[in-house]
Amino acid sequence: MSTVEPAPLASAHEISRRRVLAGTAWATPAIVVGLAAPQAAASTLEEAGSMVLGAVSAHQSSTTLTVNVTTAYAGSASAAPVEAIITTVSVPSSRLVAGTPAASAGWTYVGPVRINGGWSEFDFQWSGTLASGAAAAPLVVQIAKADSRTHFDVSVASVGASLHRPVATAPATASVGPYATLGWEWGPQTQTLGEHDSAASGNPWVTDRIQEFRGAVTHGSPELSAPVVGLTALVSVPSSHVRPGNGVVRSGPWGFVGRRDQTGTTVFEFAYTGGAAGSTGTLAPGSSAQFTWQVPRRPGQAGSPYTVTVQGPSPSASGAVAALTHQF
Repeated sequence: MSTVEPAPLASAHEISRRRVLAGTAWATPAIVVGLAAPQAAASTLEEAGSMVLGAVSAHQSSTTLTVNVTTAYAGSASAAPVEAIITTVSVPSSRLVAGTPAASAGWTYVGPVRINGGWSEFDFQWSGTLASGAAAAPLVVQIAKADSRTHFDVSVASVGASLHRPVATAPATASVGPYATLGWEWGPQTQTLGEHDSAASGNPWVTDRIQEFRGAVTHGSPELSAPVVGLTALVSVPSSHVRPGNGVVRSGPWGFVGRRDQTGTTVFEFAYTGGAAGSTGTLAPGSSAQFTWQVPRRPGQAGSPYTVTVQGPSPSASGAVAALTHQF
């Protein structure tokens, strides 16, 4: 049973708040402290703005943690804008490997990472300001992680300044669900059918030329609760090596979806139709799916390079895709 690290909801907020105050010139120059502000300015800038987090989510793959968050303005229509916005993402250090985080457009990673107990804290700064009714561009962060597939939490908080005063969102926790992997229970194997008949037949060539693939794909993470849904298989081959015709399912709970003739490559798609009642196409932990597929090929192309990819999203990880590839 996996252990879930509780997110440090206060620490990211507190440290980023100190960084905003220390790293931006909000102190009012002494020379203007005694000057009276114009009446109009006093009436429009006496209320500081505020912020709120929205649309916070996170998911993982074997190498990458992706965090999505939006910071929106929450002040009244007459309140002052919020500037120097910094969003802090806190991740259990045990889940990470060395690397520089990547951020979406409009955001900049402000390193270095801070270590706070067992947590790594990453700061990202927004290039603009927030005014009434506005939201910063969604922040999409990608952080290098270790190949651990179990559940954990991350913490997110934003801070800024309005009217020379620090303002902050309430911290939020995003749950990072487990994700599954796929493996070969046996195979895959391939064989050429119909390329030639026996010498005794007097007919060295036959009409139908087929490449057959056999094997069984299995849920590769039986210790996890995350299934793989919408399981599909793609058989890719150079278009010059393929004759007209569709793929065929010879055995196993699969259906032929279609053929796609792309530039230089032809792809035959098969969909898994097994699974428990009400969960068609779902490969549950501890289960496997046997297959025998056939695709057409041109004469004399028995040595064609074929690639088989089996894939499907693992929904507990917010859509992380489990994929398995074999090249012949």
